[in-house]
Amino acid sequence: MPKSTPLTPPLDREAKRCLAVIRRVEEVTGNVAMPCRCFGIRWQACYTWYRCYQAEGVEGLRTRWARNLLWS
Repeated sequence: MPKSTPLTPPLDREAKRCLAVIRRVEEVTGNVAMPCRCFGIRWQACYTWYRCYQAEGVEGLRTRWARNLLWS
């Protein structure tokens, strides 16, 4: 019988938004200035999310977004 893998809960709305910003940075622009303007967030917040994403992947966004009052 195969081992069952634990299900991870779906991302909440804010974590999805963080992930959308990060994907825009990685796939389109390569820097945070334009995505931050498009999404209406501070660039410091974007760097924080990006570091969390690089260190822990999507889980880093899931657990940390609420700790920082990042929306401008």
